[in-house]
Amino acid sequence: MSRKLRVRLLGDDWIPYGGHDIPEDRIIELPEADAARYIREAGTRKVEILGWADASEPKAEESSP
Repeated sequence: MSRKLRVRLLGDDWIPYGGHDIPEDRIIELPEADAARYIREAGTRKVEILGWADASEPKAEESSP
């Protein structure tokens, strides 16, 4: 399982990544393999790194029926 990096896109001139819409809060999750390339290609636009998505979210516990 690959990790996902959670980032907030700052500013207004962003093009949706991979055909997905950018949410109002501008927080997206990028697969680890794509994160560095995407951030590097951001150029002068700013990206706030929020951390690994799977590290900060609590795991949901499964209940048996």
